[in-house]
Amino acid sequence: MEIDPLSAGAAFLNWWEARKQRKLMESVAKSQPVRTRPKRRAPQRKRKAKRRDTAGTELLRQQRLRLEREKFEWSKNRDLWNGLKWFLEYSRSGEYDDEDYDD
Repeated sequence: MEIDPLSAGAAFLNWWEARKQRKLMESVAKSQPVRTRPKRRAPQRKRKAKRRDTAGTELLRQQRLRLEREKFEWSKNRDLWNGLKWFLEYSRSGEYDDEDYDD
């Protein structure tokens, strides 16, 4: 029985690589677990207590409320004008004829 030198060399390299892998796994299993350094936290800033100006905040609240009401009124008027414009265009167009309906 004759052994091919190329096959023998491949078998030897395979055995050698498996041995290296086994030794590496044994050393990893015996070693201490790796500890990562804890992340540094940013120092917390102390915030100064703000003095509330009740008159100023009330004025801002009223102005914001007035602005919201104006926006609502504006959008309501815009919708009404768009509806009126559509109605006028629809009534003036030639599509609205009684002759087209078969009643």
